[in-house]
Amino acid sequence: MVIFSLNLMENTVHQVLKAHASAAATLHPAVRYLFFKWNEWLLYEMNEQSFKIGRDSSWKKESLWKDAVILFNEWILRAQTFEESAAHICFGFSYFLPFSRCALFQFVNQESTAIGLHGHGVDNGQIQRLRVELDSIPMLKESVGKLKAEVHEFRHFRPIYVPRASEQFPRLYVGPFGLASLVIVPVYVPTEGRMIGGVVLDRGPGRFFAVDRRLFPALMKFGQSAGELLLKWIKAPKKEWEGMAESLSPREIEILKLLADGASTLEAACQLYLSEFTVRDYISSALRKLNAKNRTEAVAKALRLGLIG
Repeated sequence: MVIFSLNLMENTVHQVLKAHASAAATLHPAVRYLFFKWNEWLLYEMNEQSFKIGRDSSWKKESLWKDAVILFNEWILRAQTFEESAAHICFGFSYFLPFSRCALFQFVNQESTAIGLHGHGVDNGQIQRLRVELDSIPMLKESVGKLKAEVHEFRHFRPIYVPRASEQFPRLYVGPFGLASLVIVPVYVPTEGRMIGGVVLDRGPGRFFAVDRRLFPALMKFGQSAGELLLKWIKAPKKEWEGMAESLSPREIEILKLLADGASTLEAACQLYLSEFTVRDYISSALRKLNAKNRTEAVAKALRLGLIG
């Protein structure tokens, strides 16, 4: 009711401004910001106790996970860019569900590779540098294969609960992040028959936990909402991406591929028989063309656009 009332009020204000204010275009952003902060205070600060205290026991109330889905959808739809969407999704999974850490991944290369998009409650830079080959995690590869088969039968994707990560995941991932128990939530769009990626959730380094299966409906809804939002950003700027693909030089693409594989500037220079300064110039040029703030974001965009594999 709060969400509906605030949205109705905001729409009314925008309509009044448009009809009567000569400088309406300059006032609309201020109105959006005002209602954003109002929503944030009413919906999140006031509900903190119900979501944060007694989190496990509270899930016994069926209505709570339905409220969480509504609040999650309201939260993520505020994102204005792909990067904001990833950040909002990670925050929402951690805030509205009984988890403390969240990492969002996108599938590339015919869903054989997962690249890190964003992390909440964990070093975001570490997550964005991750490039996980599904072949290295047999359990995950098998599960993803089954999930892909299910979507074509119009079923819901089921979350995957991993009680002991050390038995299923390589030390490369278990050690640095202190993985103990975790839940993997598919990010998907059932109407398109498409899986975008996945979300990895846990309750902190070294913390084992049992998962209440009654939480699964909320996890599935969160995954679907996240998939629909990300797909919108993936599909929307297609013409712009095509322009980017044409403007990036073969050498810039080659260097981005090496960076995606974890190479440093010096290592890329050695492999390509170029000076380190020349490689840096190519990286700067690629950042500008991709409108990226840093090389990590540039690699993520290039992977998402299919410019590098």
